[in-house]
Amino acid sequence: MLPVEQGGGQLWLHDQFLCKVEYFVGDPMKHVGNCIVQRVIFVLDDEHCAKLLDAYHLILVLADGGRYAIPRPLQRLGLGCLECYVESPR
Repeated sequence: MLPVEQGGGQLWLHDQFLCKVEYFVGDPMKHVGNCIVQRVIFVLDDEHCAKLLDAYHLILVLADGGRYAIPRPLQRLGLGCLECYVESPR
């Protein structure tokens, strides 16, 4: 499970740095079987959004250095905002 927080971090594609990002990780929304689902919102320069919508194997590096895989699909919320839903084991 991702920590419920907001902060600044980085998005990586495998071992390649893509961009800096502000993130907002919400409280667990529901439990599906043995999984917890959380909504994650990213705020970043709009020029990076289009590339990220099609990217596989993204990794969010949090301010504390924690690394979390970001699943597809990413969805556009508005100018410079993307969201996804992350499932984590209980």
